Amino acid sequence: DYIDVRRARGRVNKFGMVVGRTGTQKTACFREYVLRNNHGSPWWLETPAGGALGEFLAKLGACSGLGNQTTTNKKRHHLLRVVQESKCIIIDNAQDLYNGRRDLLAFNFLRELQDTTGCAIILSITPVFEKELVSGMLASYFEQFVGRTGGTRKWLRLPDYPPEEDVLLIAKTFGLRDAEKHAKTLLGISRELGRIRRLFDDLQDAKRLAQSRKQGLTIDHVIEIRGEE
Repeated sequence: DYIDVRRARGRVNKFGMVVGRTGTQKTACFREYVLRNNHGSPWWLETPAGGALGEFLAKLGACSGLGNQTTTNKKRHHLLRVVQESKCIIIDNAQDLYNGRRDLLAFNFLRELQDTTGCAIILSITPVFEKELVSGMLASYFEQFVGRTGGTRKWLRLPDYPPEEDVLLIAKTFGLRDAEKHAKTLLGISRELGRIRRLFDDLQDAKRLAQSRKQGLTIDHVIEIRGEE
C-alpha cells in the first residue's frame, strides 16, 4: 500500500523510505510486490557492496536489459532515456550506497533520475542509517531526500519483530500442529538474535526431522532440534 501511494501518477513527492532492521523481511516483501505487479513497471535491485556508481548503474541498467559492456556514462544516459513516469524503482539496502563523500554520486544520480523522469523511487534502509540521514555529518545534504519523501513522519517503519499473527501463519504454513498453543515459544524464537530468519531455520530443520520419521510436525520436533529441554 505504501509503494502504491508513492508511485501514484501526479504525486508531488515520489521518493519513499522504508526503515527496518535486518531480518524484518523487507527484501521478501519487495520481491512479493514485484511478483504481484509483474507487468514490468516495478524494478527491484539489491545495492552492490561498496556502492560504487558504476556497479550501481550496471545493476540498474540490467533491470532494463542493458548489457554490462558499456561505459558508466552511457549507462547513465540510457537510464535517463528509458525510465518513464510509470516506473517504480525499489532499491534494497540503500545505505550501502553511502560509504563516505565519494559515494554521494549514486544518490546524486537517483535525484537526477527522479527529477528528470518523474518515476517513483523507494529506498530501503536500516535504523542506523536513518540516524545518519537525519543527524549525521551530511544531514544537510540528505535533507533534500528527506523532503522528497514528504518528511520523516511519512516514512514506513517496520516493527522490530514480527507480530504474533505473522509468526503463527508461518508456523501453520510449515504444518506445525496446534501452533496457537505454542505461540509464546514461537514468538520467543522469532525474537532471538537473527529474528524471523531464526524461526524459519528452526521450523525447516524440525520439519525435515519429522519427515525423516514419517511424523507430522509438532513443537516437540522444534524443541528437539534446538537442543532444549
